[in-house]
Amino acid sequence: MIEHDFFRQAINNLSSQGQRRFLQPVVQLPGGRIASGDRLLLNLSSNDYLGLSQRPELKEAVIAATSRYGVGAGASRLICGNHELYEQLEERIARFKKTAAAVVFASGYMANVGVISAVVAKGDCIFSDELNHASIIDGIRMSRGQLFVYRHKDMDHLEELLAAAPKEGKAIIVTDSVFSMDGDLAPLQKLVLLRKKYGCLLIVDEAHATGVLGSSGGGLAQHLELGGEIDLTVGTFSKALGSIGGFVAGSTDLVDFLVNSARSLIFSTALPPAILAANLAAIDLAENCSQLRDKLFDNTHNLLHNLRKMGFLIGPTETAIIPLMMGETGRAVALAAALLKEGILVKPIRPPTVPKGTARIRITASAAHSPLDIESALAAFVKVGI
Repeated sequence: MIEHDFFRQAINNLSSQGQRRFLQPVVQLPGGRIASGDRLLLNLSSNDYLGLSQRPELKEAVIAATSRYGVGAGASRLICGNHELYEQLEERIARFKKTAAAVVFASGYMANVGVISAVVAKGDCIFSDELNHASIIDGIRMSRGQLFVYRHKDMDHLEELLAAAPKEGKAIIVTDSVFSMDGDLAPLQKLVLLRKKYGCLLIVDEAHATGVLGSSGGGLAQHLELGGEIDLTVGTFSKALGSIGGFVAGSTDLVDFLVNSARSLIFSTALPPAILAANLAAIDLAENCSQLRDKLFDNTHNLLHNLRKMGFLIGPTETAIIPLMMGETGRAVALAAALLKEGILVKPIRPPTVPKGTARIRITASAAHSPLDIESALAAFVKVGI
């Protein structure tokens, strides 16, 4: 048997730098809680912003679909896995996002990788915010286009790059609408203006905005009334919609193109019917439950206000994501460990997920949390200090 010492050496290096990660078995529970071993923890790390993952409407949809259709899809969508519920779900997404069509992928990650690697061809130029999600970065790496990275939300820098870039192929701008580690918003209105001025395609990933922003949870584009100005909208069911799966919404020609070109769609087994049914129920809930969004932001503002009063340095958030900036990895890890002892689950976010020197605790409240839960969390922060 060949000894692969480089695996052990790599792990040892991660451990020495405080960057080794571990998978911890947990059980998600109602009320924004999580069971870890024999401990019940208040979960302030989830992206289940509206608490939909534990809603009876989604559970009932899963049970009914499983009873009727079974467990697996059986094949990829282009073989024999394109269940009739896919058709219903894609029509529902298009109505939700106010686009002509939509196509569902197995995850948000696969949606980004699939759409970017398919749309961006050799000779094209793609312009990406430096803090875009890893799935966007990986999609760009898999494409054959020329990458231009613009400074975070710096529209002057983006325009400089657009003006100087080669003009032979397509120009594509790609951005998160809500940046996942800071919670700040993309300057979408200015991006739309640059899209028009330079004739670009604009791809917007609404992963952390879908269900959270907009009058009916449609995302940042809906909130800013810019839906018709976005060429390709990417989204996921795994955040505020409480389930799993990703999607791309746009024109009928775009969807037809992706069905024929997006490798992460073509070569992946289709989602189970139960998940498709859950996703249909999730959109209905998110679209019609504005009180859940109100409760989410009440909890978020309570946390933000009081954490700032305690002296914590908060990053530039504008949404339900609260980054407590700790700087060094060791400080972030120590604070998370201290809070865990108090029954609060938060996770330290370290390089390479974020730039060196910007380690943080990423806090997310949920509509599932009660005011008493938020008080308990704040009491724990007071006890452990900065």
